[in-house]
Amino acid sequence: MCNMAELAGRIMTDVSVAVKSRWLPVGMTMEYLKKATNTIAIPPH
Repeated sequence: MCNMAELAGRIMTDVSVAVKSRWLPVGMTMEYLKKATNTIAIPPH
């Protein structure tokens, strides 16, 4: 799930930053409260 959160944040930043500007991610902090028991699946198109 962290990978999906990172991807969503990256896409959001890519579309909101001006074309001539740059952004450099410096890190991401996640806190696991408990182990996930479900799976996330993307249905085929």
